[in-house]
Amino acid sequence: MAAGTTITAQTGSLFGGDELTMTAVDDTNGNKILIDDKTIIVVESSGAAVTATLNSVADLNERTGDITVTLDSGEIGYLYPSRPAAFRQKTGDNAGYALVTFSAGTMTIGAFRYRV
Repeated sequence: MAAGTTITAQTGSLFGGDELTMTAVDDTNGNKILIDDKTIIVVESSGAAVTATLNSVADLNERTGDITVTLDSGEIGYLYPSRPAAFRQKTGDNAGYALVTFSAGTMTIGAFRYRV
């Protein structure tokens, strides 16, 4: 896959008060994000029934565990990589990043890294 469009996670308080900047998704190449165990990826649909997938990488036993969320128009969902290493791509232009892909371009995306 070609290099995804980079999204930078914004840092904020877990207790609120911070606005999250959302941006149009790259439904051709996906979006890549540097993640840790405090990163939450937020997606919002503006079209009918679209799916966002946080693509996992194979572990030592070749198992994968993608995280997906399907949203109807106007719905907001999130993808939380509780084990970040399972989602950091290992090769190519996306190496070291988590990659989120989309079934359609009628979504926006943002990433939030909370501080404790």
